[in-house]
Amino acid sequence: TLRQEIIQEIRERYLSATRPEKSVILNEQTELLGIHRKSLIRAIKAGQKYSDKKKAGRKRLYDHDVGACLEYLHEQSDYICADRFKSSIPKTIRKEKQFGRWNYSEALTQKVLKISISSIKRCLIGRLPNDQKGISTTKRSKLFYDFRGGSKTKCTTATITSKKTKKISGKKRSRKTKLHPPNS
Repeated sequence: TLRQEIIQEIRERYLSATRPEKSVILNEQTELLGIHRKSLIRAIKAGQKYSDKKKAGRKRLYDHDVGACLEYLHEQSDYICADRFKSSIPKTIRKEKQFGRWNYSEALTQKVLKISISSIKRCLIGRLPNDQKGISTTKRSKLFYDFRGGSKTKCTTATITSKKTKKISGKKRSRKTKLHPPNS
C-alpha cells in the first residue's frame, strides 16, 4: 500500500538521522499520514533488523557441539550424576579413542575436559531421557484405600489405641497403630 511505501522511505532516513532530525521527520510524517506519533515510530521500527546488534552478555563458551559431545559421553557412562560424570570424562574419552569410536576434534575434546560440573548440568538440561517435568503417571497404592464395608474410602492416619500400654517415665502412654486394610 501507499502508506507502507512511504514508511519504507522514511525508515532509511529516520534510522540514519540524529535525534533532533528524527523529531523533525516524525513531525512532518504525522501531519502527512495522519498517524499518531508513537504509531509511526512502531511502524518504522517494525522493519528494522536487529541481527546487526551484538547480543548482550557473555559470549557462549560451550556451544551445541560441546552439548552433543557431552550427551554422547553421558550415554556411554550410563547417565550417572554430573559430579561422578565429570571425573569419568577423561577415562571415557580414552576408552572411546582406544576402540576408535571418538569422532570429535581435539579442540572440542579439550573443551569437554575443561568443563565444570555446573556447566555440565546446564549443557545436559533437556537432553536426558527421563528429564521430563509434568504430571506424574504413578498411581497410588491399593494400601492407601480402606476396603472395609465394600466401599473404596481413603484410609486416614487416624490411630487406634491398642490394649497394650507402655509405662514411660511414670506416665501411662498408649501405643498407637495405623489402620491397615485387611489382607485379601
